Amino acid sequence: MKIEMAQTLADRATGTVDVASVVGGANGVEPGPPVPTLVAGGSERSKLAGVRVLTVDDDPINLQVLHNILSLEGCELTEAADGEAALALFADDYLPDLVLLDVMMPRLTGFEVCERLRRRYSGNELPVILLTAKNQVSDLVLGLASGANDYLTKPFSKSELIARIDTHLSLSKAHTAEAENRRKAEELQQARAIQLSMLPQQLPEVPYLEIAVHMKTATEVGGDYYDFFPQEDGGLYVATGDATGHGIPAGMMVAMTKSAIKALDVQSPHTLLKQANQVIRAVNPVNMTMALNALSISDSGFAISSAAMPPVFLFRADRGEAEEILVEGLPLGAMAESDYSLRVVEFKRGDSLVLISDGLPELRNESGEPLGYEAVQRIVSEHGETSADDLLARIVELGEKWGRGETQDDDITVVVMKRV
Repeated sequence: MKIEMAQTLADRATGTVDVASVVGGANGVEPGPPVPTLVAGGSERSKLAGVRVLTVDDDPINLQVLHNILSLEGCELTEAADGEAALALFADDYLPDLVLLDVMMPRLTGFEVCERLRRRYSGNELPVILLTAKNQVSDLVLGLASGANDYLTKPFSKSELIARIDTHLSLSKAHTAEAENRRKAEELQQARAIQLSMLPQQLPEVPYLEIAVHMKTATEVGGDYYDFFPQEDGGLYVATGDATGHGIPAGMMVAMTKSAIKALDVQSPHTLLKQANQVIRAVNPVNMTMALNALSISDSGFAISSAAMPPVFLFRADRGEAEEILVEGLPLGAMAESDYSLRVVEFKRGDSLVLISDGLPELRNESGEPLGYEAVQRIVSEHGETSADDLLARIVELGEKWGRGETQDDDITVVVMKRV
């Protein structure tokens, strides 16, 4: 049977096999003219190019035939003359993309080798195709029960072998992609849970302020953060921030920042930022940074300090227009020692203060154009005389119309406070 199989495979792989029979001696299989190692050629790249394949067979002719077929496809081949040699490769942390495994071998059969491989690798991690001349139903059942992904009966054609390999590699890649997508989805859920747990569960009640807040998390969950800290003297501390990066690391940075703010004595905003920067710089395990606005608000005005946050917009009721207030400063964690400036601003009855994260002005439309800061300032000027809720609704509507149908790459946070 092996002679017939070798002849058939050799013919289909453009090689020859000569069979000699000597009276009184043993039958033997002798190679005819050497079959050259074929190299993938032509302008079209094979789908199997670069695929790592382990071929396991105790017959050197079968190994040579497989080598010629698969090298033509550009596969990276490793050969093992029996099951023990194959398992020894795995013991050295070798991991191919797929295994072609002969069934009938001395010492360890292909069934036994496959069973041992399955103790370490699933069928999705390591596809195994059994190659055998045994074609009984019981043999097929035994092969699949051992953990094989497929069972290819000898002799087989080159096209059939390549098609089976391609199918199982595609299934393996699809499973890997699905598992990665599940992992990412779980990480995003965890990151979103961390982020939301850091936000206040309800807005503070301040007699001289109307407060409205909007946050829309991005697909990959950014690091936006806002918080309110009512003071015993009737004042209000407000923080808005944006951690670098996305996912769980950003959530960790937000948690660290909130912990630092709550642990430190509430002082002037610029002093608070300086101390928070020292804490984050000292304990930051992921080498990330945090942009943060800190405001101290009273019924007469507010003081603001900023660590690399976007400008805030203040609508002046007596002038009917919004002005931009930009306070410069390095993000928290960027440098061990950073000083932050402080700006004190009058906040009159009827004025509205708008704080945003950069996700809003950087939101892109279908043409890839960012919304920009001027558009936000313009909408604040046009609707700043309305209530905090109405002004917030107008700002949110602006972003939704601009980025309609486009993927949101970053969190969008808007905090509106109106002096009443």
